[in-house]
Amino acid sequence: MATRTSVTSGNFSAGATWGGTAPVDGDVFVVASGHTVTVDAGISIPANGYADSQIRGILQHTSSGTSTIRMNGVLTVYGGGTYHMRGDAVLEFKGTTSDAHGLFIENENRASFIAEGEDGMPSTTLSAGQNEGATSFTVADSTNFAPGEWIAIFDNTTTQTSNGGDTTLRDEGFWIHDISGNTIYFRQFVGPESTVVSGENNIIYVENAKVFRVGQKVIFGTSVNRNIHTITAINYGANELTLDGNIVGVIAGASIYETGSDKIHGSLNKVRKVATVTTVASTSTATTITVANSNKFTAGDEIWVEQRTGQASSTDHTYNQYGTDSSIHTVSSVFGNTITLTAPIGYNVVEGALVTRLTRRVQVRTVTDSDYAYFGDSNYESN
Repeated sequence: MATRTSVTSGNFSAGATWGGTAPVDGDVFVVASGHTVTVDAGISIPANGYADSQIRGILQHTSSGTSTIRMNGVLTVYGGGTYHMRGDAVLEFKGTTSDAHGLFIENENRASFIAEGEDGMPSTTLSAGQNEGATSFTVADSTNFAPGEWIAIFDNTTTQTSNGGDTTLRDEGFWIHDISGNTIYFRQFVGPESTVVSGENNIIYVENAKVFRVGQKVIFGTSVNRNIHTITAINYGANELTLDGNIVGVIAGASIYETGSDKIHGSLNKVRKVATVTTVASTSTATTITVANSNKFTAGDEIWVEQRTGQASSTDHTYNQYGTDSSIHTVSSVFGNTITLTAPIGYNVVEGALVTRLTRRVQVRTVTDSDYAYFGDSNYESN
C-alpha cells in the first residue's frame, strides 16, 4: 500500500497528477488543497478499493461518461475540500462490519459534498404564484403528468435563511385529479372522500357525508363534468351537502374529494412527479405493467411497484430497507405506457398502484448486499 498525493490538478487516472503513479488497489490517495482532480471515464476500478483517503482540494467526477470510485476504507472530506459527483458518477464501498468504510464529511469550515444528478421523475414549474386555498396550479408544461399521479410542490431555488415560515415549511404533496391544458387540478394527499349519489342545483347527496366538514373545498367530476365548490352546510342524516354554487354536468357515481392547498407556493416553484400509477391490474405472473405516464422510464432502469391489498391474493407489503426488496424490478423495454420487466412481477398489482423510478445518474452504493458502508459527519463509528 502506498500513499499518493496530488501534485497538480488533472485526471485521476493520470500518473502526472500524482507525481508519477496513479493510485491502485489498496492505495491511499490525498487530493491536496488547491488541486482539482477529475475522476475520468478511463479510471481502472480496483478489485477491492482504495484505503482511507482524503479530499482537501476538489475531487470531481467527469461530466461525460460513467466514472467510479471504489473504496475499501473511509473517504473523508476535510475543511476547504469538495467532493462533487456529477451525472453517471458512482461511489461504491466494499468491506466487512469489522472495518470502518463510508463517506465522511468532516465538521470543518467549507467541507462540501455535491451530488449533481437529475430528477428521477418528470418535473415542471409553476407559471404563477398561488396563495393557500388554491384549487389548481398552472404549470409551464403538463405534458408528462396524468390524473391519479402523486406530485410534490416545493421551492428549490430560494436560500433557506431561518426556520420560521421559510421554504422548507411550504412543501406539499397532492394527487392529480384532472388536467386541462397546462392547468393541474388536484385533491389533497390525505383527506376525506366519498361517492356522489345524485345532485341538483347547489345540493348533492353522497354515500357518506360524515367525513366532510363545512368550509371544506371539494372537487368531483372531470373535464366538462368537473366541479369545484366550498361546502356551506351539511345534513348528516340525509348525507346532503350544500355547496356555494350550482353543479354542472353528470356527477352521479363520481368520487368527491377535498381539495385546496394549505400553503403559499411561488412562481417557478418546482412541481415534481413522485410516482405514477398503474391503470390496469396485473397478475403475479405478468411481465408487464401499464401506467398513466411512462416518461423517464427506460430499459435498464430499476423501478419500484407498490404491493398492497385490493385484489385477490394481493397483500400489503412490509418493505425492507436492507438488502433485496421484492417490490424492486428492472425494466426490459418501454412501449407507449406499457413497461415490460425482465422477470415476472411475483405478486398481484392492483389498479392504481404506485410506480416510481429508482435509477439516478448519481449513485452511492455498496459493491454487493454483503458489503457495508455509511454516510456520516464527525464522530463516526465502524458499522
